[in-house]
Amino acid sequence: MDNNYKPAEIESATKMLYPNKKTYHSLLKKYFSKDLCLKLHKLTLSMSTDNNTKARYIEKYLKEYNVPATILGSGTNRIGVRIEGYCFKIAYDKAGCIDNKREFIYSKNLQPYVVKTYECFPSGLISVCEYVRGFESSDIRSSELAYSNRKKMKKILDIISENFLVGDVGISDKNYGNWGMRVDGSICILDYAYIYSINYKQMECSCGGKLYYDENYIKLRCCECGKVYNFGQLRKKITREDEAKEIGDITKKGYCLNSEKEEKEFNPRFVVNAMENVEAYIEKQHKKAEKEYYRSDKKDNSVIYDVNTNIKDVINEYVESRK
Repeated sequence: MDNNYKPAEIESATKMLYPNKKTYHSLLKKYFSKDLCLKLHKLTLSMSTDNNTKARYIEKYLKEYNVPATILGSGTNRIGVRIEGYCFKIAYDKAGCIDNKREFIYSKNLQPYVVKTYECFPSGLISVCEYVRGFESSDIRSSELAYSNRKKMKKILDIISENFLVGDVGISDKNYGNWGMRVDGSICILDYAYIYSINYKQMECSCGGKLYYDENYIKLRCCECGKVYNFGQLRKKITREDEAKEIGDITKKGYCLNSEKEEKEFNPRFVVNAMENVEAYIEKQHKKAEKEYYRSDKKDNSVIYDVNTNIKDVINEYVESRK
């Protein structure tokens, strides 16, 4: 599909397919006041407090500010809580903030293989995600259902690995907690913070060769020298500066709300599948105009163009002349 469409074409197609404006609701603004966020932010700056202690503080603060949260579980850099049927990921430290922002920028392009991330503070302090029931060990261990689940997991990883290297989601007893099943029975990844483009220089072997995962996506092997890596070895080579540059300014990758409820101009780049729908509509209009042009061309034999003529430009000129 041609992605070099003119801004005017994208704007026109968007207006045909979607409302000009839409009202959006922020669960972050609803439940997390500035004072509460300040307390949570101070926790992320503490280097001397372990995560178990931070988890207790977070639970205490949520109760103090009457946030109706249920603790889901704690990870390396974040704790998950459930509010209104959504999963809120609260960062323990700077690494957790980066994890939240990373999931936010990749969520749309990785659907439906990962949980949707709907909201995220610009700092990455808290994100709001789709709630999906996490796997238990029995979901991937010897049984007919487990075999089916492992097969689906591998298919997802096969698709994602075409463009990304992902850590901590390989098919093993250790990683099952990073996977889950939606109500409709589809499987997805719950924690995908450790995801990096295969174009990352750090994701190459020391000899310069490309790395490929093994069958279960646990180890990576160099196609040139055969050296074997685990994902952690590669991730250590990526600096905070590298990550910050990759993530960029997330306020430019989603709607910025200043209140709990706010009306915004619809932007197809911020909504799952919206841009694809817009491009498909434009392509359909191009084909329709092309057919109309050729029908007209048969009636008017004076229309002549050489091999160097850009046929799309000719068709566009024809369409404009008909307006």
